[in-house]
This record gives sequence, C-alpha cells and structure tokens, in this order.
Amino acid sequence: MASFEDLGIDYEEKAFFFFYDILDMICKQYGFEFDNDKMLELAREIKQIVDNTAKYLNCSDRDDIKAQL
Repeated sequence: MASFEDLGIDYEEKAFFFFYDILDMICKQYGFEFDNDKMLELAREIKQIVDNTAKYLNCSDRDDIKAQL
C-alpha cells in the first residue's frame, strides 16, 4: 500500500500509475533492468496522454481516439 512513498509520488498518482507497475512487471518477467526514474517518467507521459485523450466523452466509441491511446 505504501510503495508509492518510495517512488516520491502521492497515493492518487500511484493508483493511476498502473502503467509503472506494468513496466516494472515486464522488466522482471523478461529479466532486464530499467532505471526507476525512467520508468516513472514514461508512466507520467503515458498518464498525460491518457488524460489528454480521455477528455472526450465518447472516447470509447471513437476509433481515432482509441488509436491515439
């Protein structure tokens, strides 16, 4: 529950940062190391893309928006 504190982010950010968890899981699964700061940076960029794209109410119905995601 408190793993977000070690990452320097708040709980809300961590809750949405399942992208970070996915990146971490892939690294472990395939046996390679990726810098923690880089994974956080990538997760933040993915979050920003999702936030910017999800502002459209019908994003789940529009193929062009799904393609962006």
